[in-house]
Amino acid sequence: MPEGISPATNPPMMPAASRSLRILYAEDMVELQKFVALVLTRAGHHVETASDGEIAHQRLKAAGAGFDLLITDHQMPQVNGLELVRHVRELPFPIKIAVLAASLDPAIKSQYLSLGVHPILTKPISPSVLRAKIEEIFQGPGESHPSVAAT
Repeated sequence: MPEGISPATNPPMMPAASRSLRILYAEDMVELQKFVALVLTRAGHHVETASDGEIAHQRLKAAGAGFDLLITDHQMPQVNGLELVRHVRELPFPIKIAVLAASLDPAIKSQYLSLGVHPILTKPISPSVLRAKIEEIFQGPGESHPSVAAT
């Protein structure tokens, strides 16, 4: 398991999410892909993974509006998270986007925020915090998808 990911190798089964989501997780670290997919699948979501921003972008284009949420790392080969978000915001459908990264320069974080990314989560993250943040994204009046024009 990746350093700093908590807590157990086999996260306990959790009650199903209030809404089952289709999530695409862009992350180049295979161990982290598997861990996050397991945590979110056990929470009742359908999770697909992509090892690079370009692969994630192609999968989103092919699926149309089929995904509810994109979770992306920042540092990835070929196309990083910020470039991915810029490409995704040019697609003809809205999607919610979260970033899960080890650390971000304040200027990079500001660019993500200006593209309508929320939340920006920091690795390491516990399974319970990750599940709670995803639930928050899709609850209440803020449930509409942000639509931000690329500049």
